[in-house]
Amino acid sequence: MKTQKEIEKDLEQAFISHQSEVTYLGLGGSAKGMLTALSIELSKLWYNLERNRKKVSIFEATGDDLSEICAGRGIDRGTATKASAVLIFNGPVNTVIPKDTEIKSASQISFKTTQQITIGAVNRSLNGQSQEISLADKVTAESQTTGSTGNVAANTITDIQDNDLVAAGVTCTNPIPAEGGADSEADAMYRYRTIHRLSVLNQSTKAFFEAVAWEADENVLRTWVQRGGGIREVVLKLARKSGADFTSDQLNVIEQYVQDKCPVATIAKAENLSFTDVNVSLTATLKTGYTKDQVFTNLADKLAAFLNWKLWDWWTLVVQDDDLLALCNETEGVDNIDTATFSPSADIIIPLNSLPKLASVSLNTPYGDKYAQLEQSYL
Repeated sequence: MKTQKEIEKDLEQAFISHQSEVTYLGLGGSAKGMLTALSIELSKLWYNLERNRKKVSIFEATGDDLSEICAGRGIDRGTATKASAVLIFNGPVNTVIPKDTEIKSASQISFKTTQQITIGAVNRSLNGQSQEISLADKVTAESQTTGSTGNVAANTITDIQDNDLVAAGVTCTNPIPAEGGADSEADAMYRYRTIHRLSVLNQSTKAFFEAVAWEADENVLRTWVQRGGGIREVVLKLARKSGADFTSDQLNVIEQYVQDKCPVATIAKAENLSFTDVNVSLTATLKTGYTKDQVFTNLADKLAAFLNWKLWDWWTLVVQDDDLLALCNETEGVDNIDTATFSPSADIIIPLNSLPKLASVSLNTPYGDKYAQLEQSYL
């Protein structure tokens, strides 16, 4: 932006070049007075032009001006938020972990559980000892302060503040990093998020439908998007965090929400995604010092971590029986497996719009047998 003096100088040069008879532009001269007055007004005009441009352009606006522009496009500035963590608890079966139980991280960030859970309530056959996030007894916990410092690393939220739980032998950890803690959103990130969000919305991409389905119901974990039978018809196959089905009413709400958000006339259909059950059965001898229950839990954890339907690639269409056998052979406490009786004995085909889920494990040993149906879920 040019200053008033710079504008005045430009006008002087232009005046001289076009009016050769004018020779005096010093103080007190009429020509000088005219140019000075004109340059002052032009400087004001230039200043206001620049100021208004920065107020209305998303690329130039800052502070409250940027907030007003982005809010007008449906995107609010992120405020300081608390971090959220998924905690798994191990300990005696039937031990109750109350809501608001406090656990501290290694960096002394305090978290509190958001609801009550009971150890052993999800997969009782694992005896409250599972270390796999999809099988273990788990709960969401929230940091007690806002800011990015709450996004602590995995396996650092372990210091239970309830002495009774500690005395009962209860342990706790966060198998994945805490996330969601944020400082007040800076202009640069707010501007980027608004511009990026608009580009996604305008394209009606797979990312758009995934984002809008989650906005409609935060229990949506995975979304498979495919063309429907009609013109502009889109079918959303939805996987719920718990692994259970959405009700018909819940599906109707998601459908309507997606249609309302679409930039073009789109007919959205929401359906429950069908899982492909994986059942594993083996006969094995155990290493010295391991019990049947310990090895069973180790097997379930190992297999569930592999069949992670939260992260499973849609294009991985086959679960190799050799992969499952290799995982079982690598499991802590397993000595030798009878390959002739191992099941599944063939590859498992996963349809493109489906995800694999560990449904059951059966372990036969010289010390007895153990079988259980299992529930895989995520928060």
